[in-house]
Amino acid sequence: MLQDIIDVLAQYTDVPAEEINESSDLIEDLELNSFDVITIVSDFEDQYGIQIPDDQITEFRTVADIEAYLEKESHQPRNIAQWENLLRHFMKHLLRRYGTAVLEKWIFEFPWNLEPYYQDDYDYVTAY
Repeated sequence: MLQDIIDVLAQYTDVPAEEINESSDLIEDLELNSFDVITIVSDFEDQYGIQIPDDQITEFRTVADIEAYLEKESHQPRNIAQWENLLRHFMKHLLRRYGTAVLEKWIFEFPWNLEPYYQDDYDYVTAY
């Protein structure tokens, strides 16, 4: 997640991405203004599918502040291991709740026609 945050921040500052780290101050080190921060927050909201309250935005001083908030609020799996873990726990829950006899009759479908799955560069094999 940290690298994703750095990649977004690097689009709005003249500081090279290699020089941005968790302790980088948004205003002093990256020389971002309030408009930049609002735009960046909008990018994170879109990327992580969350809403960041206005009063929270003023709490973002460093890259670490953004990372901590996004990790706390974002429940979206970010890699294949997290997807596997989520699906494994979900299937265990369904087995305990409904039992094998009921689950064997269910059909599970993956929404290939919904974002982000229909994008040209989406790696279906890795995601599945």
